[in-house]
Amino acid sequence: PASPVRVAREVPAQRVDDGEDKGVGSAYVQSRFKPGNSQLQPHEVPVASMAHTVGRIVDDEGPIHFEEIVSRVRDLWGLGRAGSRIQGAVREAIRHLATGGGIQVEADCYMRAGKAVAVRNRSGAESKSLKKPELLPPQEIRQAILQLVAAAHGAVREEVVVAVARSLGFQATSQQLRDRILPQIDLLLEKQQLTEVLGELRATASE
Repeated sequence: PASPVRVAREVPAQRVDDGEDKGVGSAYVQSRFKPGNSQLQPHEVPVASMAHTVGRIVDDEGPIHFEEIVSRVRDLWGLGRAGSRIQGAVREAIRHLATGGGIQVEADCYMRAGKAVAVRNRSGAESKSLKKPELLPPQEIRQAILQLVAAAHGAVREEVVVAVARSLGFQATSQQLRDRILPQIDLLLEKQQLTEVLGELRATASE
């Protein structure tokens, strides 16, 4: 009978890198709908209407980086590129949304307050920018780390980095990607959501 995949120090990292057996890395689903006032150019749309559109994108894909929101607005309007006017319209829409509360932002990545963070595999996503390490939401990286460490009952940092990268849809773990993941491990240690003993990371037992 098959047994669950477990990350352990003696197991090579490449054998624990797909995340599938650990309940993380479901397929990334991009937001698709017909926006209001689509007959206007995005920068001509009233701010309240654009805020509604941006809010729906955040609902569908949050946590999501600002640049990815801009890309989604561009795609919804069928435009080939997003210039400064579209970026400005999106930024103004986000400010409008924020006045009502309920929006959380970290490292220019937005999500609805109180919404559970899902870990999503970007390997089949249409938007190429979703696989830019610098645009990965830190909230999602931390969630992937916590789920993987808990499922593996402990793992060393290198194993966690590779497994998190695979669960997010990256086949190679570049230095840029490592530099995006490792600080989130340190932050989870600082928040006491992880512990590290003799080089092994473990999930902190909940009360």
